Amino acid sequence: MKAVLLAAGKGERLGRITKAIPKPMLQILGKPIIMHNIEMCKNFGITDIYINLHYLHDVITNYLGNGGEFGVSITYSQEKELLGTAGGVKNFANELARDKFFVIYADTVYNYDLGVVYQEHCIKNADMSIVLFELDDVTQSGVVFMDGNNLILDFIEKPKNELNSNWVNTGIYLMEPELLDLIPHGFCDFATDIIPAFIKSKKNIYGVKMQSETLPIDTSMLYKKALETESEFFNKEY
Repeated sequence: MKAVLLAAGKGERLGRITKAIPKPMLQILGKPIIMHNIEMCKNFGITDIYINLHYLHDVITNYLGNGGEFGVSITYSQEKELLGTAGGVKNFANELARDKFFVIYADTVYNYDLGVVYQEHCIKNADMSIVLFELDDVTQSGVVFMDGNNLILDFIEKPKNELNSNWVNTGIYLMEPELLDLIPHGFCDFATDIIPAFIKSKKNIYGVKMQSETLPIDTSMLYKKALETESEFFNKEY
């Protein structure tokens, strides 16, 4: 299998922290966030990694190189202009066309077993699986509504009002390669464009519920809090 790590964003809400370093390269437990995600992939046996780049791209490539030092093979795509989360994946369509693949937001800290996601995806015969966790305040997240079998019926990105669902998008997807044909070239985003379109076209989009949250670092205050709780986060077993 293969995985796409999305690493092109600027992390603007972190202010001065990301002035000289891209958000995926911020350190948690002494190593960059993107490195934790590569290790999560390796733990499931994924060694073919694809990474899209834009903001301060050389910081990432100088650290990771071709991936050989870390036991993986890395292919990069440098975006002259940001293509969005789905547009960044579309750039790798030729390389991803043969088998299901993971998409992982490389600037987010996870502690998940991708094997659980793969198993659920296959049992449901899903076209796309979205990893979810429960969150009290959903206003800054992508919120999903599901039936009793975890088939996703609706997806609302950053709702303005409280909703009758607390299951939110983690930023990890497992996708069948046929879906690549439905992603247009150019800028497009999974949360605002592609996932709602998949649901409308009756694709089998399922949620995979996880017990643990992600470790948020979207602002300087959240990053400071993450550094204070990082050991506890990674020592939990789920």
